Amino acid sequence: TRSKKVEKNALPVFDVNGDCLYIHRIVIVQVQKHDLKTMLIKNFINNQAGERTIFLYSAALLVEFYISCGFTVTGNMIQDKIEMLYKVHNGLGVVQVDAFATQPYQGNPAAVVVLSPKQFNAPNAAQMMQKIALEMNLSETAFVSPKESGIDYNLRWFKPAKEVDICGHATLAAAFTLYTDKYCAKDQPIRFHTRSGILTTRHVTLDNGHPGIMMDFPASKKILHEKTWYSSTQTQLLQAFQLTSSCIIAIEQYGSDIICQVDPAAFARVTIPDSTKLIALDCRATILTCVAPSTSGYDYFCRFFGPRNGINEDPVTGSAQCALVPYYSNFLSGQTSFCCRQKSARGGDIHAQLVHNRVILYGPGVMTLRGTLNWWL
Repeated sequence: TRSKKVEKNALPVFDVNGDCLYIHRIVIVQVQKHDLKTMLIKNFINNQAGERTIFLYSAALLVEFYISCGFTVTGNMIQDKIEMLYKVHNGLGVVQVDAFATQPYQGNPAAVVVLSPKQFNAPNAAQMMQKIALEMNLSETAFVSPKESGIDYNLRWFKPAKEVDICGHATLAAAFTLYTDKYCAKDQPIRFHTRSGILTTRHVTLDNGHPGIMMDFPASKKILHEKTWYSSTQTQLLQAFQLTSSCIIAIEQYGSDIICQVDPAAFARVTIPDSTKLIALDCRATILTCVAPSTSGYDYFCRFFGPRNGINEDPVTGSAQCALVPYYSNFLSGQTSFCCRQKSARGGDIHAQLVHNRVILYGPGVMTLRGTLNWWL
């Protein structure tokens, strides 16, 4: 019932102009798991965009459960039911997750904002998302919103300067947030609907015992070029990384990324490349990589440079594996399971598998920040 605030111990009377929503009963059929019940309640509340205050009449035995969903007890009783209050904040919650990290301040940070469908689909939503991404000033900010099905979510990624088609670490951060904050049950997948199609994630336990996220991404296809492309690209890369031609093992393009494989000694010598040379290359990013020593516990090392998109060097890049995994599967004679160390200053580990034309990524996450955005549209 929509109503204005009612007097103590009185039933609400419908008022179309009321700023309170009174819930008389919630019926969840055939759901026994506590996490799934919590998820359904949170999704319901998240869909009530524009409501300032939500009241709920609860039986005594359900009070503890509703408290876990964010309600508080008001002290009022209505016909043997306990009145509970959910105060809707004027702002939006925002979290920051360090993706591909088991400890804070490692891996690649991404911000995550959970929106209602009304907010996500508003006419000026994209402009506001871009402003928030600029304000957060991280490599990516993810915006998620529930669809009709409980496991389906819309997902968009924004850099401070523009929207992007795909982002691995921000997808991990989005899934990690939805599972951690109980929007989704951990034994259920999440299907993200994105500009790159449907991306499926699952909550898993990694080999090291840490909780993590499994992500199903499309594998990038090898792009064939004329000989002149390889010679001109090699010239730019040699100048950018200050290498000699004898250091380079292969130069290939997979999808929109250029892969430059060098010998391990050359890889270790590269410090800060010349971004002006990399910007001249027609690609999303340049991935410098080498086969890892057999004693390292890794299959290959990599670094990711995307100055065309405002990223001189990315800390850990999930989407880079969409190119590296099929490349190394070919280079290493059909190997399909890999462990990669991205050798940035923050660094991070990514486990990946090639399954047909899909790349399955595994990685942990750590939530390092919670806050409130005070403005939306």
